[in-house]
Amino acid sequence: MMEYILKKKEQNQVSEHKDLFKKLIIYNFLVFIVTVIYTFFFQSKQVENINEYLFKNYSTIETVIIFILVIVHLMSFYFLFVFKKIGTSLFTFSLIGVLILTLFQPAVFDGVEYTLDAISNILSGGILILMYFTNLNSEFK
Repeated sequence: MMEYILKKKEQNQVSEHKDLFKKLIIYNFLVFIVTVIYTFFFQSKQVENINEYLFKNYSTIETVIIFILVIVHLMSFYFLFVFKKIGTSLFTFSLIGVLILTLFQPAVFDGVEYTLDAISNILSGGILILMYFTNLNSEFK
């Protein structure tokens, strides 16, 4: 009887983690989309001018790497949402790739972009914790 209760409790916990995990993925994806829209259509002219000056020194290879990381990051959202094992690797890889790139290339954010980036980082941290440090990691196939 006790074994049944513990198993049922574990199943409920996995179900709760799955729901939270999927919500975090959806919210992170939405924040990503809002950030892209804001950056391309509503960014202040001062920030845009400064970033144009900073980015004119980007080489073609850096631009290609950024494009690939964005595509990999978007793909990882789908694979994580459907609990495919490759999603964990793609998500982690894309986050580490962006981290490495930001260490070597300066960029300027306005308050809205900075806030959206902070929210995205918090959501990504939650996804990483659920992915690697809960019993949800056994759900990835």
